[in-house]
Amino acid sequence: MKKNLLIPVLSAALVCTSTFPACAQTVRTMETVEVDDVETGNLNTNLDFRDLPASYKFDEGGVTGKGAGDQFLYSNTKGDNFIYEADVKFNDIVGCASLVFRADRNHNSYVANLNGQSARGRIFKFDKHGVCDLGPEGGTEVTEDGVYHLKVVAIDDHILYYVNDTLMVNSADYTMSNGHYGQNDSFSDGYFGLLTFEGNVTYQNIKYTPITEENTPELKDLSVESIGGSVDKQISFYKGQYVYISYVSEDTEAVKIKAKSDNGSTVKAYDEYDNPLDINNIPVSDDQQIITVKSEKDGAEVVYRIKLHRCQSADSYYNEKWRGQYHYSVKDGWANDPNGMVYYKGKWHLYYQYFDDCKWGPMHWAHATSTDRLHWEEHPITVYPDEYGTMFSGCAVVADHETAPDIFKNEGEEGIVYFITANGENGNDDQKIIAAYSKDGEKITKYKDGKVLIHYSEDILKKITALRDPKVFRYNNKWFMVLAGGPLRIYSSDNLVDWKAESAYPELNTECPDLFPAMVEDENGNETGEVKWVLSRGGRKYKIGDFREVDGKYAFVPLEQYESTNANGMGNEENDGVMNFGYDSYAAMTYYMGDFGTADDYNKDVIRKISAINWMNTWEGGFCNSIPDKNGNKVFNGTFNLQLDMKIKKNADGMFLVQTPIDEYKELEDKNGKVEVRNLTLSSDDAVLDNFKGTSYVLRCHIKPNDSNEVGIKVRTGKKHETVIKYLKDKNKLFVDRTKSGVTINRGMSKVNHDIIPNEDGSVDLTIYVDRSSVEVFNKDNTVEGALQIFPEDTDNGIKLYSDGAAEADITVTPMKSIWNNANNSNNGEEEPTDPSAETPAEPSKNEAPSKNEAPSKNEVPETNESVPMSSNEKIVKDTISSNDHVVEIKYNSTPAYTGAKLKAADFIKEFVVDGTSVKPENIKLKLNGEYKVGDSVKAEISSVKGLSHEVNKQLKGLDIAQVKIRAIKVSGIVKWDKKYKEEGQIVVKKNKSGIVTKVQVIVPKDGAASQSGKAKRIKVSKKSYKVDSASNTIEFDGTILSGTVKM
Repeated sequence: MKKNLLIPVLSAALVCTSTFPACAQTVRTMETVEVDDVETGNLNTNLDFRDLPASYKFDEGGVTGKGAGDQFLYSNTKGDNFIYEADVKFNDIVGCASLVFRADRNHNSYVANLNGQSARGRIFKFDKHGVCDLGPEGGTEVTEDGVYHLKVVAIDDHILYYVNDTLMVNSADYTMSNGHYGQNDSFSDGYFGLLTFEGNVTYQNIKYTPITEENTPELKDLSVESIGGSVDKQISFYKGQYVYISYVSEDTEAVKIKAKSDNGSTVKAYDEYDNPLDINNIPVSDDQQIITVKSEKDGAEVVYRIKLHRCQSADSYYNEKWRGQYHYSVKDGWANDPNGMVYYKGKWHLYYQYFDDCKWGPMHWAHATSTDRLHWEEHPITVYPDEYGTMFSGCAVVADHETAPDIFKNEGEEGIVYFITANGENGNDDQKIIAAYSKDGEKITKYKDGKVLIHYSEDILKKITALRDPKVFRYNNKWFMVLAGGPLRIYSSDNLVDWKAESAYPELNTECPDLFPAMVEDENGNETGEVKWVLSRGGRKYKIGDFREVDGKYAFVPLEQYESTNANGMGNEENDGVMNFGYDSYAAMTYYMGDFGTADDYNKDVIRKISAINWMNTWEGGFCNSIPDKNGNKVFNGTFNLQLDMKIKKNADGMFLVQTPIDEYKELEDKNGKVEVRNLTLSSDDAVLDNFKGTSYVLRCHIKPNDSNEVGIKVRTGKKHETVIKYLKDKNKLFVDRTKSGVTINRGMSKVNHDIIPNEDGSVDLTIYVDRSSVEVFNKDNTVEGALQIFPEDTDNGIKLYSDGAAEADITVTPMKSIWNNANNSNNGEEEPTDPSAETPAEPSKNEAPSKNEAPSKNEVPETNESVPMSSNEKIVKDTISSNDHVVEIKYNSTPAYTGAKLKAADFIKEFVVDGTSVKPENIKLKLNGEYKVGDSVKAEISSVKGLSHEVNKQLKGLDIAQVKIRAIKVSGIVKWDKKYKEEGQIVVKKNKSGIVTKVQVIVPKDGAASQSGKAKRIKVSKKSYKVDSASNTIEFDGTILSGTVKM
C-alpha cells in the first residue's frame, strides 16, 4: 500500500535508556518531513499509524524501527482496558523491542520491553518521577530466528505481560518478586505505540482488543471450600486484588476453589510447577502451597494466587509453650506494628502488620476484633500488597460525610478510613501514602483504587524516600497526620484526601510516630486542668510539649525539659523521656473514641481514655527474625504488650508520662489463686514461694531494703532458668536480666536497666506482669516500664527472692486467667505440679535402656514407646531407643511431602535428643539407598552435636544409633514412568501420584545428542524441545526449568 504522509521527525537532547531502571527525561523537538507515496508493506494492524517518524518505515515485514537510543512510534489510537499484542522480529539480535501503551505522546506511558539478546522482559512506567519497574524482569527461551510474540493485558491498575505465552510480569504479584515493587498513581488510558532501543526490529500483527464487562476475565468472587475439614481463614475477595491467603484445618484432605464469573470465563487451577489441578479437588499436600488460578476470556487472562496453609492441630493452638496467656498474639504467622485500633459499631478493631511466615516478609494488614479489649476474634487478612507496593504501617480513624466528604459522599454515611504506607519501587523501599475505607468494619475498599495521597518525591522534605507510618487524628476541626520513617513531618487536611504540609523536622528521626494530648495530674493523681501533648518516637522515647500554630503553621513545641540539644530542640534524643527501657516494646499506637476537641475546648472525656498498644519485639540486633531459628517456634511470631492508659504526672522535677495497664486486666486476675506473704525476710539464700507455682501471673511487691544494697526477685525459676528483676539502692536503678531465662536469642541483649525513685522511706514498689514468654515491670506510679521476652521451659514456674543483707518484702501473687478460652490451657500454678520431678518422667541412666524397650542391635528397628499405626497420614510420633550406651529420642515432623529428591534427616525428623541434649537434624547423617515409603527403615548416625565439649563430640561423632523407621514421609508408592521418547535418545519424566514431576532422566546415545562436557544441547523429542544442562542437573521443558537427576 502507498500513502501520502506528513512524517514528524523526533530528535532528543537526552536519550532515555530503556534497558536500565532510571533515565533522564527526554527533551523532544519535532520536525515535519513531507513524504509522498510511502510503501506501508504488509503491516497487519487495527491501530492508526498515519504519522511515522524517520526512524520507522513500512516494509514487506510490517513496520521496522531502527536507530540509536529510544525510538518511539505513537499511533493515533487510544485505549483504557485491553489486550495489546504484536509479533516482533529482531533483524539484528541486539537492542530491545517494546509495546508502548496508555501514553500521552510525551513519554508518560507504560512500556512492555524485551531484550533481544537475553529474551528478558520487563514492564516499566515513564512518569514525572522517572522510570518505575512494575516488577522484576522475567525470562523466556531465546529463539533462533529472533521472532517473539509480545502480549499485554491491562485491566485498570493491573498489567500482565507475556512473551511467547510465558508470563514475564504480573503486577502486584509479590510471589514473583521480593515485594519491593509499586508505582505512583497509575495511568488509566492513553495512546498505543512502539519503542525500539538501540536495535533493528520489525513489528507485525499489531492488534489491540478492548476489554469490557462483557469479556473481562476478572472474577467476581473467589473462595476456598474445605474437603474433609474446615476453612480457618477465608479469602476476603475484592476487585483488583490478585494474591490471597487462606488457612484450612489440619484434617483438610483437599480444597475446592470456588470462582465466580458473570460472563463465562474459563477458570483453571495449577500447582507451583504449572501442572494442571482439578479445581474441585486439590489435595492439601503440604503445610503451605501456592495454588494458581487462571481466568481466561477471549484471549485475555488474569492470574490469581492463593497461598494455602494447613493449620496445626486445633487443640495445640493457644496452649503452646511460649504463647502468652493474657497477651494478644497472632494465631499463625508473623505480626509486628499495630496499624490502628478504633472503636466502631460496638467493637474494637485492631489492625496490624502481618505475613504468613514466622519471619518478616511482604507486608499485609491483619484484622482482629474485640468487645472488651481482652478476648479477640481473628478475621481474614484485610489489606494485601497491590499495584502500589506492599502494605507497610499506618493507622485508622472513624469519619463521616461531614469530615470526609470525598470518601463518604452521601449524607449520613460513615465508616473507618485507613492510611497505609505503600512500600516499594524499582525493588527498593521508596514509599507513599494511600488510603482505604470500610463502611461496615469488615469489607475494605482502596480509595480510588489506591490513589497516592502523598508521594515521597512531593513531600515537604523532597527526595527522602522514607515516608511511612502515618498516624492521623482530629483536632481544631481539622485532620492532622504525623509520619516519619526517617525525619518527622506533620500534615493537615480538611477532608482526609487532600493534605498540606505544616512542619518538618529534618534532624528528628524516628519510626511509627504518634502525637496525642494527655491530661496532667499532680502527685496525688488529681487533674491540674492542664492538657499537654506527647510526641512518641515509636514507643521508645517521648517528648512533652504543646501542639499549636507557629508562624501560621502547626508545629510541636517541646517543653524546655524535653528539648533536644540540637535542631532548635527538635532533633536528637538527648533529654527525651523513656517510654520503655526494655528491648521488647515498639511501634506504640494510641487509640481512643472521638476527636480531641479544640485548643479552647478540649474534649477531655476522650483524652482521659487515650490508651496505647505496642508490638512486643524489636528489630535491634535482628532479634525478632532470629526467634524462630533459636527457639524452634515456627507457628507464630507476633505478640503485643499490655495495653496502657496514657496520662502525664507533674511534680517538682517536671512532667512525666504515666503508662498504666488498662483496668480490664484486673478482670483476668484469679482472686481464688492469690497468694500473699507479709514481712518476708530476704537474705543471700533464695526465699522460695513454695505455695505458688505458675507461668502467667501478676506479682506486686513492696520492698524494704533496710541494710541491703541489692534486692532481687527471680521469676519463672526452675532447675536451670530464672529471670531476675533487681533493685540497687546505691544507684537507684532497676535492672531486668534474662541471661538465664531459657532460650537465648541474642546474648548481647539480655540486660537492661533504668533509674527509679524510691519512696520517701527508701522502700520500692514494683508491679511485675509475668506470662509464658514475657516479663513487664512497672514502678509505683507507672512512670517507668520495662518489657522483655523470655523463653523458659514449662517447668520453670517458681518464684524466688533474695537480698545481700536483711531486706523485707510484702508479696502478692495473683494468677492471670487465659484470654483464649481454651480448655487445654494450663495457666496457673495450681494446674501445674509443684514438684518438677513429677512434671517430667525420670530420665534413664546412660547405661540403661528405657523400661519398655530393650536396646536394639544395630541391625534391628527399634520399638516405639507408643502404639502408632504405620500409614502415610500418621500424626507426630516419637521413638525412644538406646544404642551404644546412649539414649536417643526421635521426634518426627508431621507428614511432610516427599518430592523425590534425596532424603535428608530434616525432611522427616524434627529433633533428635541424645542423652537429654537436642541434636538438630542437620547434624544427623542418614545412610540411604533407593526409594522409601512410610514404614521403611533407614540407618542414622550423629555427625556432631553443637554445644557439647570436644571430648563428648568425639565420642558421639559417627555414632550409629540403629535403624530408624520412616514415620512421616508422604510417598507416592509405586512410581511410574510417565513418558518415554526414543528418537534421539531417551528422556524420562518421573511423576508422583499428584502429577508433580519428581525426577527427569535423560539417556543419550553414544554418538551424543548432548555433550558430556555439560554444554547445553537441544534434543528434539516428539516435537518437544528440551534443553539439558548436565553440569547443573537441570532440564528445560516447554519453558519450565526442572531440577532433578539428569543421567547423561
